[in-house]
Amino acid sequence: RALKNVCRGLLLLLKSALKFNVSASRLKEDLLKLRLDEARATVICDKWRANLSALSSSLVTSTLMVNEVVDMEWTFGVTAASNEIEAVGGTYLQLKLVIDKGVGDGGGDAGDTSKRTE
Repeated sequence: RALKNVCRGLLLLLKSALKFNVSASRLKEDLLKLRLDEARATVICDKWRANLSALSSSLVTSTLMVNEVVDMEWTFGVTAASNEIEAVGGTYLQLKLVIDKGVGDGGGDAGDTSKRTE
């Protein structure tokens, strides 16, 4: 059980380091602050340095695949009437995006984004 917790903590540390693009030297500092001995910290950081670019590109690829736009609808218009006189005659663009969040059910999440221009 103790080994499982140590491995879980190390994986959490490495995932966070990848997310925040931590350098090998900074990772070594953090490992030493967590009382890991110098030899093991050096081995982990050498592997980190050797595989950082592959890990980073893998993270970017998985992020892009998760937030993929599945469908899109758009509407463009001109405001004909409003409670505010300044809004009359203003143009707008309304987007409805369906985004695949990578949950695995094939469905998406619809988001409605409106942008008003003058």
